[in-house]
Amino acid sequence: SGAIRSTLGQLENLEKLFLVGNQLSGTVPKELGNLKRLERMWIDGNRLNAIPEELCALVESGDLMTFNVDCGMNCNCCNNCI
Repeated sequence: SGAIRSTLGQLENLEKLFLVGNQLSGTVPKELGNLKRLERMWIDGNRLNAIPEELCALVESGDLMTFNVDCGMNCNCCNNCI
């Protein structure tokens, strides 16, 4: 439970991030947009409420190929809601 820490954005070699069903809340940190090697991200099953534009830029560039979120979440760039 709690929030996603912005320090995850410092893990520059991270390729996959699986945070499903952890009761996380709040906004996804914009620092995750620094993860240029991130290819797959699953954050569904939480209580998150917004995706920052910095993370959407990874989706739009084609780098972040899988991005799963909860369907009720405010996200214009998510490619799969669950």
